This record gives sequence, C-alpha cells and structure tokens, in this order.
Amino acid sequence: MFLFIFHKVSYTSTCVCLSDKREFPTFSRTIPSDFFQAKAFAQLVKHFGWTWIGAIQAENEYGIFGVQSFTKEVLKYGVCIAFTENILSSYSRAAVLQIAETIKRTGVKVILAFASEDDLYPLMQEIVSQNITGIQWLGSEDWVTAARPSTVEIFKSFGGTIGFATRKMAIPEFKDFLLNIRPSLDSANNLNNAFWEHIFECTLRLKEESFQKNVSETKSRICTGEERLDEIENALFDVSQLRVTYIVQKAVYAVAHALHDLLFCKKEENKTIRLCGDIARIEPWQVTEHIKRVNFVNRFGEAVYFDENGDPPAAYDIINWQLNKGVVSHVTVGHFDTSPDGGIQLVVDEDNIVWSTGREVSKISELDRTFFTV
Repeated sequence: MFLFIFHKVSYTSTCVCLSDKREFPTFSRTIPSDFFQAKAFAQLVKHFGWTWIGAIQAENEYGIFGVQSFTKEVLKYGVCIAFTENILSSYSRAAVLQIAETIKRTGVKVILAFASEDDLYPLMQEIVSQNITGIQWLGSEDWVTAARPSTVEIFKSFGGTIGFATRKMAIPEFKDFLLNIRPSLDSANNLNNAFWEHIFECTLRLKEESFQKNVSETKSRICTGEERLDEIENALFDVSQLRVTYIVQKAVYAVAHALHDLLFCKKEENKTIRLCGDIARIEPWQVTEHIKRVNFVNRFGEAVYFDENGDPPAAYDIINWQLNKGVVSHVTVGHFDTSPDGGIQLVVDEDNIVWSTGREVSKISELDRTFFTV
C-alpha cells in the first residue's frame, strides 16, 4: 500500500485542475476529467442545435471548472449562455429562491446543472415546489444517476433529463466475491462485520463482555454469522451495471501492470518472464514512470492508458430520465468516446429519448424543436 503515497491513481477525482502536471506531477486517474464531460455536453448541444442555454454550477472546483470548460467549447458553436448561477447545499433558501427566479425570468428552456447531488438537491426541491416545468435539464455525472433525486416527485420537473455517466460494465465474478464475504467474530472493528450487520440489520455478538452493551444500545436482533447472503434481495448484488466499481478495477489493474513491468522482464532466448527487480528497492520515481507508460486492453476490450496529463480516454454513457411503471429509470440512449489521436465520437439514439415534454423525439415536429432553441 505504501506505493500509493508516491503515485496516486484516482478513481473519483474529476476536477480539470488535476490535469496540471506542474502542480500534480504524480497524479493519474481512471475516471475521465471534467474537461471531457464538458466537451461531451458541448457536442450534445451542437447535435441538437440548442443555442440559448442557462448554466448552474456548484460553487467549487467541480462546478466552476466544469462550466468554464463547457462555456469555452459551446461559444465555438455560437451558443449564448443566458446566465450562470452558483449553488451549494449550504446556501440559504433566499439564495435558492433567487436562482429559481432567474430561471423563470429568463425563460430559458435548456439548463446545464454541473453540480453534485447534495448541492443541487435543495434547488431541485424548490423547482418542483414552484411547479417549474418544460425545461430540458442537462445533468452532470455527479447527480444524473444518483438515487435520492430519482423519485417520481422530482421527476415532475426533471423528467426527460439528459446527462453523462461513466461507462457501466457487468462484472459477473464480482457477485461470487460478495457472496463469499463472512464476518469475523474475533474483531470488533472489521469491515466485513459492518457489511454483515448492515445487510442483515442485526448486531454481531463479538465479545461476551460487550454482548449486553451491544443489545441494549442497538435494540436489534443478534446475528449468528450463519445468515445466507444468497437469500438476500439487495441492489448491492446487482453486478450487471457497475460504474464506480469498474473504474476502481481499472485503477487496480493499471497499478498492477506498472509494477509487473517494473519488476519482471522477458528472457529473449525462450521468451519466458522472470523476476528481475527487487521490490524492497523500488524508488517512487520508478513507479511514476511505469504508471505513465501503462497501456493495455482489459478483458472487456477497453484500452487502459494515461495521456500526458495523466488522464484516461473518456467513455461516457448518455443517460435519459424516463418513467417506467412508476419508477424513474436511467436509460442509456447513446455514448461519447475519445481516442488517442484526439478524436471524439458522439452517438445518440434519438428514437429512444423521452424529452421534458414527455414526448418521444420521433413525435416532435420541426416546429416543436424550436422550443429548445429560443
């Protein structure tokens, strides 16, 4: 684990600022920079011909850098930014009301919200409370697939939202790993124990002397440690749509490949792999150099590498909020990808998009489309 101190490979940090190698020379990531997300939004705006857009940004690096990058991109296509408003979860209701008033006063029909779920949620509640509808919301990856706002109540104003989320992947064998987790009855501070108690809503009897204390404090039933995970219905065990987990896996494999290349070499005569490095003598700069050179195709057919800024290729799913049988679903309606040569690809399945109007795109006339290009 000490190697991570020398070179950090992040799976959650998306700020554009981290691409500055003068300030962060030993930083890489397997989650795309928000620079690419902003570029993806700009391509989406260009694709649909929207020309007058509002922007709401979290008043932090995530929101500010994201909207700045987006604005720089869309100005190339003649898009006008009607307003840029700041939001944070700590804002007073008066500040939230002011943003709602700006939205109503300008009459903007397309708004990009580049913020986290926590920061945006109070505004979402206010917009629903005031019954502000008919807006095509564009959602950044930090909130577009979040569970809390994905309710029928919020959907009244945010139905049809379109946004980008990191690529999802199915990892079937991960379920076997989860189902093989077992509690440790000898340790009171064990991650497996916390997982077990959470899943089965019970308290493990860890030590005889603390048994009565645990029961009286939690007033919950006692775990036997023999409960069966394969009998539990929990979204945790759905390994068919993993986003963050997949990014974590890519980070782990990137470090593993770097260490393998550093410690092992190929004997040319018989092309066998042999250990030719000493793990006890690894220098931090060596790890950094090998991580920079990582380049492989994983078992899912995706290339894993870092560019000169420590950024990976961008791979996003396009998400559309749709209501299916009374449940808000995050439906994939396209994707955005970048390539090593700087190329980009935006693919949109327009026939499957449901807009804020509730109508499918195939039923929207050209006259109706001008509603989004005021």
